[in-house]
Amino acid sequence: MYAINRSPSLLPSNLQALTSAAVIQSFTVLAQCQVDQLFFAISTSIVSSGNVVVTFKRRPTINSSSGEVTIGTLSMPNGAAAGKVYYKQVAPVVCAAGEQIVIEVTTAAAGMGAAGNGQGFFDAEQDPETNANNPDMVLSV
Repeated sequence: MYAINRSPSLLPSNLQALTSAAVIQSFTVLAQCQVDQLFFAISTSIVSSGNVVVTFKRRPTINSSSGEVTIGTLSMPNGAAAGKVYYKQVAPVVCAAGEQIVIEVTTAAAGMGAAGNGQGFFDAEQDPETNANNPDMVLSV
């Protein structure tokens, strides 16, 4: 879930495992915005021999990693407790309508008894643009 205009966010209950490197969440951008803060809420404490890293990326084309750009990363240590939310402010990244934002586990929980799950989200501000200036917006006939 993402919040626009600093609106309060509510997270759905579908939690994501941190035990394998993979894209764990994706969001389709519906209106141009600037992503400026990243979050990850821990729901099951992290057990790992090293830090778990999640990377937030902007994809120009939905479901394609071609041309993707890293927005930022969050690193969470072994023992990160359930109920904690890790966050980072980043330089604003403009995301246009029709693009996709994904959250990927880039360094998974590892070692004996590796565990951990949670959910990522981000904060974004509206970045108004006229439809005519956006190449992904097509006027219907």
